[in-house]
Amino acid sequence: MTGEIKNINNEQILNIGFVLYDISQSPENPKEISLKNKEIKVGLIELTYTSPNTFEVDREYAYAPYIKTAKGYYKGELKHFSVDLIKINNDQVSIVPAGKSFTLQGDFSQMSKDFFLTLTSQDYYNVTHTVTLPFEVAKDAKSIKITAPKLNVFHGKDYEILLNTQSKNGENHKSRFFSTLKILANIDTPKVNEIYITEDIPITGYALPIENNHDLKITIEGKTLPYTSGMKMTDFDLVKQAEYTWSYNNGSETIEFPKKLILKKPTPDQIKIDKYTVHPYQYFWIQEFDYYKFFGEKIAKIKIGNNEYSDVKVSNTGFFLEIGNLPLGEHDIIFSSALFDVKLPNKVKVVPFNVSSISKTEVYPYEPISFTGSFIKGDRYFLGTLDYFYSFGNEAISDKEVTINFENLPSGTYTVNFGASTLYGSEELIIPMKFKILQPVITTLSKDIIKIGEILTLKGKGLNGVNYINLGDYSIFISKRSFDEIQIQIPYWMNPGKYPIKLIFDRTAESEISTSKTIEIL
Repeated sequence: MTGEIKNINNEQILNIGFVLYDISQSPENPKEISLKNKEIKVGLIELTYTSPNTFEVDREYAYAPYIKTAKGYYKGELKHFSVDLIKINNDQVSIVPAGKSFTLQGDFSQMSKDFFLTLTSQDYYNVTHTVTLPFEVAKDAKSIKITAPKLNVFHGKDYEILLNTQSKNGENHKSRFFSTLKILANIDTPKVNEIYITEDIPITGYALPIENNHDLKITIEGKTLPYTSGMKMTDFDLVKQAEYTWSYNNGSETIEFPKKLILKKPTPDQIKIDKYTVHPYQYFWIQEFDYYKFFGEKIAKIKIGNNEYSDVKVSNTGFFLEIGNLPLGEHDIIFSSALFDVKLPNKVKVVPFNVSSISKTEVYPYEPISFTGSFIKGDRYFLGTLDYFYSFGNEAISDKEVTINFENLPSGTYTVNFGASTLYGSEELIIPMKFKILQPVITTLSKDIIKIGEILTLKGKGLNGVNYINLGDYSIFISKRSFDEIQIQIPYWMNPGKYPIKLIFDRTAESEISTSKTIEIL
């Protein structure tokens, strides 16, 4: 029996002890049990009491501490108890997976519906939970089958099971220690066994540990690691193979999973390269492909022919790499991750990039320049000044020819780069050249003398970029424009007279050009 003295005043203490009640038979006549010669002080008081009479099963008893002083009689909290004959043979810690049943041997003949078993635990957030454990007593009452809880318990931890009973009126709840249960993790049989390399290994179940200090182990192809939440295949030092055997050990036994783990790898049709014919030092570009799902943060390598590439540049929508000085010809393409390879059905064809001839090097703005050499039909090639302030491009019309023109470029001599259009410039894909841009010119007029309202046609070269025609101080709208011809209509509001002709451009340099031509308006 236990009690507690919380404080002591200056009253003279005559006696201290416990009062014992037989609630079922004579609740009004307690037996007083004195603690003779007991030192009286604040704190816990205890008494181990052997009754001269046997406590009867199914009877309700109670006790309370008391202090008798010269001025009064003080009694503490009343604690109810009962006596049962329920016992467990060789009671030891039961080691059981969460949610599974276990059996205890002993004498459970007294286990009626008035008894129940409880277990108290704390969840991940240290919130306390008390659950009632289902049980079934054997017909001969020599064993009891109990179901361990699934929730709010964790692998490797010990939990006390309490035996509880309560009065018929629902009052005076009584409990005592019944047994100890050690919970083991109970891992589900995975519904899915095919996963991406970046996915968590499908480990779910009950009582999975949340702390690092535990003995739950995961084994894949003989490589064993302690269980952690979010484990991935790349955590294990595995070799490339089609499928992987795996199991777990909960500290008591090893359980093999029925289905082997299989890594999902991309099918060749999912890896769509933008083109399979390239020049040396160009870039492959793979778009609309979830590289992370299959490869993780970085593709281990890409093998093209005998060349291996690990510097794979990644963007939000795909990835690309520069092929470098890959030999001319056709080559296989293989994408490798840490645990698998994917070979594409198409080969890459590397063709040379060069210019063998140029149709002309002195040209008017917008005049086509024909380049012959080795190109890729449909690929874009460009001409650009060294500062790239001006850049002009066009698609190759065949594998041997591409035509480009300098558009609205001021006259002068320029050193330019002719190059294969690519994501980033590479010196090997650029050929320096020199061109002279001639000043646009008017060579002939359809009429030297014209009436208002009539159409004037101006012939010449490099006229595409002309915005207006100035007749003296008057700006005239252009109704038709091409490389070698401009048409204007003489406005009705113009006065008769002779007017010099100027070409007006919308550009930072050479905004106007005076011609040698004049027009007379009648």
